[in-house]
Amino acid sequence: MSGWGNFVWDNGYGDTAPWAEDTAVPYDGRPSLRSAPIAQNESSSLASGLFDNTAGTITWAWRVDSRLNYDKLLVHLDRESGERYLQGFEGISGNEGWAEYSISAGTLPPGQFRLVFSYTKEAAGGVGSDAAWIAPISGFPVLPPAGSEVAVAVRAPLAVPGAYAQVWPWATMRATSPLSVPRAQAMTWIDARVSARSALGRPGGVAAQPAVADIAVPSPLGQPTLQVRRVRLAPVPAYAPAPGRLLADPLPLRKGSDLPHYRTNRELPWVYGRVWISPVPLDSAGLLWLVADHPVTAVERVTVAGVQIDGWQLVQQVDATGQAVALLRLTRPPADGGAIAVRVVGRRHPVTGQAIEHPADIVADLLRQCGWVVAADAFQGLREAYPALALGMVFGAPVPLRDAIGAVIEPIGAVWSAPRVDAWARRPRNPVATLDASAAERVSARAAAELASVARISYAYDWAAGAARETLTVEAPEAIERYGRMVVDIAMPAVRTARDALEIGSARLADMARPQWQIEISVAGADAPIDAGDTVFLAHPRIPGGSALITAAARDRTRDMLDLTAWLPAGGAPRVVLAQRGLMVEADRAAPSAVVYRDGVATFTVTDDSGMPLAGAAVVLDGQAMRNTDRFGRVQFTTSRGAHTLSVYMDGYAPFQMDVTV
Repeated sequence: MSGWGNFVWDNGYGDTAPWAEDTAVPYDGRPSLRSAPIAQNESSSLASGLFDNTAGTITWAWRVDSRLNYDKLLVHLDRESGERYLQGFEGISGNEGWAEYSISAGTLPPGQFRLVFSYTKEAAGGVGSDAAWIAPISGFPVLPPAGSEVAVAVRAPLAVPGAYAQVWPWATMRATSPLSVPRAQAMTWIDARVSARSALGRPGGVAAQPAVADIAVPSPLGQPTLQVRRVRLAPVPAYAPAPGRLLADPLPLRKGSDLPHYRTNRELPWVYGRVWISPVPLDSAGLLWLVADHPVTAVERVTVAGVQIDGWQLVQQVDATGQAVALLRLTRPPADGGAIAVRVVGRRHPVTGQAIEHPADIVADLLRQCGWVVAADAFQGLREAYPALALGMVFGAPVPLRDAIGAVIEPIGAVWSAPRVDAWARRPRNPVATLDASAAERVSARAAAELASVARISYAYDWAAGAARETLTVEAPEAIERYGRMVVDIAMPAVRTARDALEIGSARLADMARPQWQIEISVAGADAPIDAGDTVFLAHPRIPGGSALITAAARDRTRDMLDLTAWLPAGGAPRVVLAQRGLMVEADRAAPSAVVYRDGVATFTVTDDSGMPLAGAAVVLDGQAMRNTDRFGRVQFTTSRGAHTLSVYMDGYAPFQMDVTV
């Protein structure tokens, strides 16, 4: 079926008459696929390759020219075993022109399925062309591109440990072990290496998430004489480390002493997302400050001793060493050595020009800055698990690259793999393999000690103040009833919003509020395609069973063993509720944005550190009179001129005081 490129078909499915290409009835400029001529009570069937419920939407076009209500084109779903899952959910007959139709694979249960197109005759004789046509549009399984290396598990007689076969265009199938392997001159669309060496019943070598299919190798039309199953594309490397820059090496931060004529020896920071930072002084006069050792997206606010100032300018230029930097130039130095703080939006993406704030983009940029080549679609697992998450981070110390990546990924509840340098949400997914007693040579399980029913979450870290700005407390009521109040502190310094902190913190507490197993298992085959982030199904009599997330994988090629560490939660995730929220508003950041005094009445406008008015807050003047702010954050007191103290109390906010002068 050369007109349809690398789509995967099982032609003549169920030992029926095979379909063929039809150039006389094209669709979208390509030959369509037409059912075979058949007699009464016969069928001509064409099946897609295997797919699961992550395949998305599968769309095709179809038409028919047949006896109305008798000779029909039916579509149904079969499981991988060939068992009918859904019988004829749609069919057409008569004289129907081209029309598009689709199904959503996301509505299917777990497992492998194939779409089966069957033209079936009930009546003798024929009407019209007495045929059906289809044209695949999108979502169908496809063969790997020409030249791709694939790892596969094959049907007998090749599914024997130690078997090895090679498939080349117009080449002979052969095996290095003494097996009876059919010889076949085969036209195929791929170059491939096929092996079945693993004790897990899966091939050796590294494999990406499966592109699973049945490939009919021999003919361009797909009529099989040899079936190769469960194709798993070997991943194209997304990254390639530059020589000399390893995960254990420190971030290549510069110091102020690396810049000519500048007096500081502080590390010059890398900044991502929206954060408050303390800039680096660059001159003795206190007029020039370094915001970041790279261009930034914007500077939004500048404060001195907690009071917002306007006399500043962002200057982005190339320094004396040829490095682009972001500088802040003040019109006058901070009075009395007051602390200067800057709210900055950090580094831009080199391609899109947008601020780098998603965890996948931050990690990818860290790798780029350390000399790695990073694919544009790197860390897709993070993008899918956290589609709208925006972080704010500062790297101001030469920590190892490994620790810097962990600081981005681990607090949000994700896991990552150093060998593959990829990351996923910390939750089991569809298993890629089953580990049973026959596969394991060493196995142990122990209950993880981390059990909690209450989590105190700190987030929105302020790098200028050196402390988290906001807190949440979440609870698992059923776990409290069962285990009592077991409190754990969870720090998520880079998370900026209460919504994200609540979602991530609730998911982490849901894991900690139920028993967890840490399982260590060794399996034969150091090259088995299992790595951190994969999910395996445990079916061993000596350890808890179920879908477990691999958190670490170590390959010992001297023993030809793969040592795995897996995480398995016990039971379903419990309900988690928000118990308390506190914004740690600091007095020097929450000073009234306006003080108006007239006829003995002082009007104060109370805001939080972001400038938003605090409506409904209780405000006490000098520990005596109390008033509530209106919806604009305003409150009035009858008082004399001079220095006063305002104490502010509001649900969800930590109490704070402000010294004001009327």
